[in-house]
Amino acid sequence: MKLWKQGLIALGISALALPVAAFAADSNPPAASINANKAIRESAGIGVHKEMYYTLLSEKYSPADTEQWKAALAERDRLLEELKALKPTLEQKAAIKENRSGELGRLLQERKAGTLDKEALQAKIQELKDGWQGLKALKTEEWDSALTARKELQKSFTEAVESGDAAAIGAALPKLLAQTQQENAALAELTAKLQAGLQKAAPAPSPSAAQQ
Repeated sequence: MKLWKQGLIALGISALALPVAAFAADSNPPAASINANKAIRESAGIGVHKEMYYTLLSEKYSPADTEQWKAALAERDRLLEELKALKPTLEQKAAIKENRSGELGRLLQERKAGTLDKEALQAKIQELKDGWQGLKALKTEEWDSALTARKELQKSFTEAVESGDAAAIGAALPKLLAQTQQENAALAELTAKLQAGLQKAAPAPSPSAAQQ
């Protein structure tokens, strides 16, 4: 019984920690992309088990929240799938990079011709950079605070489960649920920012492509 309980604890920690850690791990876009992809792959393999873990505990210690747990975990899975679908293909990355280089060259020509002042040039370059580095939105103060809150809640929850304190488990589960729901909302916002950044960085379709 003790081993089963310890296994559930370890599984539960990894189940909810993986997606959060993925988005707060690194402010460098390529590394953030790698971490996010790794978390998506790993969390996909434990989806059924994490739902079982929190559902079972909720049914026993906090039955009024069981349906909300199911909905929150399903929403987490949906958001991760949405994020995975946003991953640009190699062809898209090449097109974005080519468009960025061409746009930068055009801006420099305008500056050389005197049709663009220094401040406007810097603003345009920053705009290009923001579009290209849409993944930098994955590193935010909100995610840093979410990680800290998650660790603190998870610690008290783990201690409660290990001790078998039913009252403490029942008190911790609603807090973990609220934290998960907040993280889902933040993840949805970050996914939207990433989508906007990729769209901004992507080249506009050619006239011939638009007519097809």
